[in-house]
Amino acid sequence: MATITPVDGPPEVVNARRTESLDAPHIIKLVNSSTDQLFGRVNVVNLIEKAVLAVTLCNDKEEILGHAAFFDYPNIEGVDPSTWEEWFHKMFDTPKTSALNSLYMHYFVAKKEYASGCAREIIRTAFNAVPDLHYLFLNVPMKAYPDASLDGVFQQLPKREGVSSTQGALFACYRHNHVPVLHVRKATVEDHDDLTPIFNRHSDMLKMAYGDFFLAELIEAQDDHMQCLVAEVEGTAVGFMSISNDVNTDMLNECFELGSFHGLKKPHQDDDLVPPKTPTPSPPPELAEERPASKASSTKSAGSAKEAPVNGAPSEPTDAGTEKKSASRQSSKQSSRATSPTSELKVEKKLSDAHMRESSTSLLSEGQGEDIAKEAERVQSGQSSRKSSVKEEVISRLGTPKPITPMTQLPKRFVPIYKGAQNAFSIQLFCIDERYEMRSSDFLSSAFELFPQYDFCVITVPHLVPEFPLIQGFVRITPRSPSTLPQELYVFHRSGLLK
Repeated sequence: MATITPVDGPPEVVNARRTESLDAPHIIKLVNSSTDQLFGRVNVVNLIEKAVLAVTLCNDKEEILGHAAFFDYPNIEGVDPSTWEEWFHKMFDTPKTSALNSLYMHYFVAKKEYASGCAREIIRTAFNAVPDLHYLFLNVPMKAYPDASLDGVFQQLPKREGVSSTQGALFACYRHNHVPVLHVRKATVEDHDDLTPIFNRHSDMLKMAYGDFFLAELIEAQDDHMQCLVAEVEGTAVGFMSISNDVNTDMLNECFELGSFHGLKKPHQDDDLVPPKTPTPSPPPELAEERPASKASSTKSAGSAKEAPVNGAPSEPTDAGTEKKSASRQSSKQSSRATSPTSELKVEKKLSDAHMRESSTSLLSEGQGEDIAKEAERVQSGQSSRKSSVKEEVISRLGTPKPITPMTQLPKRFVPIYKGAQNAFSIQLFCIDERYEMRSSDFLSSAFELFPQYDFCVITVPHLVPEFPLIQGFVRITPRSPSTLPQELYVFHRSGLLK
């Protein structure tokens, strides 16, 4: 939230936000003749969708007062967007300018009475939103001049001697004129009075645990292993950071996947980084001994099944046998009718197996019983031979089934062992005024200067703490499963420091 005072009229409270495609019709209404002369006729919707950063200012009634779109290359005809740095350094003497710290304004519109205030607020918002941004450029074509609102913000950039160009003039805007980088220094006990209100606004937990002067005691306890930094604006401390090289890298390696960062240690020739090969599971010795015996028994049963039709009775009965069986059936029917008159017939509800065996033996003669027994044996031998042949065919096609071995225990989790020297320091305590929290990364450069022997900076944050600007440049480390540390780990490498 900011307040813009127009030339004539009451001040307006404005809110800066990212531009949406739905804002295009309202932005087009703000276009005037000087806009087309400076930026040309453009497709506003396409500009909003492709811009690296697009900012819109609205009042409390959601009425759009101003808009600007920024890209990471100049809007100059004949300049390749991918190689504009070569063109820039040939034309201008600014060696620190690069694609990492520069943006170009491709479009700007605002209500006429609020144009000057909108331009300054949009520039301030752009520098706050991109911490690594240090330069904003505006290209002005030939026979054109920037609007008065932009002329008060941008300054013309002088060209190198002997260089002439018909592509227009380039205007520049610098961070230090709007949102300067915080001045970071070592903390002193005198900073206690400036920092205590900032800590109390965030939480009074440290005050309740360590007393009213915990911050002064922490600053006094500085040594080679623990340092304290302070960020100040116009002589007033607005931020604090305590760093230490007392880091338990072994515990962090046990709880988090730090392989990509070499376990936060220096490389060493004795590092154990390759997991051992998993042994192939082998069947128990008892099952291995039973397997050949089962093969032998299956071949034996198959051989006996093939010999059964030769040694046993013939597979097809003769005509005499069939006549004998039919005659015996007729005689049994007549005998049963003669022995049991129909008037005295009594039917039992259920007959036991013993009754059935007695009745069958009494109804059949000795010769007939032998024939039936032989026929039953022949049928059983035929069924067993068919079963063994089917089993052999299945085994030949699918192979011998593997025995199921019970899982005794899960394989042990492999954790790399790093034996090199420590390569990280930690942030133990951090706090900054809300007005300057987007400049939190300014502490990191000074922190690495105090510990030049380390390449990594780490910070642990409780799970329920929302993300704050400082850790936006850090990398969140994936925790191992299971992890015994109830916190999140973030890591920053010194290569991430962009000058």
